[in-house]
Amino acid sequence: MKDAHSIGPGKIIRRKDDGSLEYLRDELTIEEPLEIRIGSKTLATTMRTPGHDEELAAGFLISEAIIRARDKIARISA
Repeated sequence: MKDAHSIGPGKIIRRKDDGSLEYLRDELTIEEPLEIRIGSKTLATTMRTPGHDEELAAGFLISEAIIRARDKIARISA
C-alpha cells in the first residue's frame, strides 16, 4: 500500500539509441531524514520514507536495547 507522503511526482529523461531524448512522468519514492532524540540528546538520524515515524522511533529504541518495552516510552512528539 502506498503512503501518500512517501510518493512524489518525478520525471525520467531517457536517451534512445538514436540519440534523441524521451521525457516520461513517473512516481518517485521520497526519502527524508528522521532524527531520534531523547530530551535534547540526538541518538540517531536515519533516512526513511515519511510515515509511521512514531513506530520507527519506538522500534529503534527497542532494537538498540535503549529501552526494553514500548510502555517505557512516556511520549513521542514530532
